[in-house]
Amino acid sequence: MNKGIGIFLRSVLLCCLLIAAQARAVALIEVNSTDGSSNFGNSCTIFLAVQSALTNTALGACAAGDPSGNVIQFNIPGGPATIFLKQPIHITDDFGGLPPGLKPRAGSIAINGLNRLITFDGSQMTTFGPMFIVGSATDDSTHFSRSVTFSELNFVNGRAQQGGAIFSTLGGFHRSDCADGIPNHETGALAIQESVFISNRATDSGGAIYIRPRVARSSPFPCAPIAQLNIRNSEFATNFASQCGGAICSETPNSVTVLGKALPLNGGVHVNVDSSTFFANSVHIDGVTQTPSGEGGAIASRSFNKSGIQLSVVNSTFHTNGAKEGASISSTASAPLPAGQSATFIRFSTFFNNDFTPAHGYSLAESDLVNGFRVNGIALLDSIVYDSSATDACKFLDSAQGSMHANLGWPNPQCANGNSFDLVADPMFSQFGFNGGLTQTYSLQTSSPAIGAADSADCSALAPPPRDQRGMPRPAGIKCDLGAYERQASDVDR
Repeated sequence: MNKGIGIFLRSVLLCCLLIAAQARAVALIEVNSTDGSSNFGNSCTIFLAVQSALTNTALGACAAGDPSGNVIQFNIPGGPATIFLKQPIHITDDFGGLPPGLKPRAGSIAINGLNRLITFDGSQMTTFGPMFIVGSATDDSTHFSRSVTFSELNFVNGRAQQGGAIFSTLGGFHRSDCADGIPNHETGALAIQESVFISNRATDSGGAIYIRPRVARSSPFPCAPIAQLNIRNSEFATNFASQCGGAICSETPNSVTVLGKALPLNGGVHVNVDSSTFFANSVHIDGVTQTPSGEGGAIASRSFNKSGIQLSVVNSTFHTNGAKEGASISSTASAPLPAGQSATFIRFSTFFNNDFTPAHGYSLAESDLVNGFRVNGIALLDSIVYDSSATDACKFLDSAQGSMHANLGWPNPQCANGNSFDLVADPMFSQFGFNGGLTQTYSLQTSSPAIGAADSADCSALAPPPRDQRGMPRPAGIKCDLGAYERQASDVDR
């Protein structure tokens, strides 16, 4: 897609969204300052814009929010702008530093930096922590449970223990877990669209994003909360953590400590990644010696409780990520899922030279964590795994647990524990870069054996209409191509 046409179409789309927002009485709040502090002045800063949306109150020069929903946009003179945040911004109902007398009662919040012209930079934070904290860390009686969307934004240089750029507990409940007779339970999700995360770091987990469920609903009707993260058309590069998830760590711990008190945590996490690219993210002991550690160089999905965790990846590219275990994706669980379900479901994705030397584990790895449980870990369908190591490309618990179907591997013919690739051949990539669409991909040369090698039923099962990572139609020929890239008749070798 021509870049100018893409910018024009996104501009038209935003205008349509804003018109629709006005028709629904959704509040439009316009940030006009690069001030990243929490000062209350005569301008509309990102801090005041969020507080206005949370409280439905006009603060500074910001318009009042609306319980029906809020769109925060930017009108900063001079074109592209960088906002150096000074402290975390709370899109929450607690610990948010709200002005006296104001209570949170917000609708959904969407923060849009048209065409990625706005960058949030955490290098000048005076408080150690994520740039954005979304959801709640306390009991659900004050939980912010609406949807929050970040779109067309850049997040750089965030530093935190968990979630260098974003820490989230945003989600809802499984209806089957709630025995209170209430027909409509709280729902919500964190969405990342057309955004870029670069050089964010976590001293523990989730270099760019950390997500876990919040504390369980109080008695008399306990429910298991489910946190949710949806990512589309976004890129994660050179993000770093020391334990879990160089770019993203989704986790369900048994308990969390809030205000010095250990509280039980029995919820789950659902993460959906679509048409996104992860490159040069890593999990290391520190950023100096680069000693590999932890799991999930790009994404780590791990569960410590029976509610479990689910990760879905489709039409996405993983390039030169690294960790001790699961250099690109790691899936760890401590309890079995129902028959036919997988904790991690990967379709039509491309993996290239993710660092899995013997000291770095495998490109794709699943493991049982405690109590000897075996899980239906990673399902890998219609994908390409290209890694130039002498070891196996992936480690599944055993051949019955890791589901592999219609995949191409090169040069390694199989994963550990006897899982084999259907095709063993050089996929003949052309180049890694912007080959159309909003994210970087590996294009396929004309004679690639990946062309037309996908399972037709798997291709038909993609969300209609079937597309590749660039947004191009599948199939371009009789059958779909393997991996994230669908070669079109108009494509040329480069």
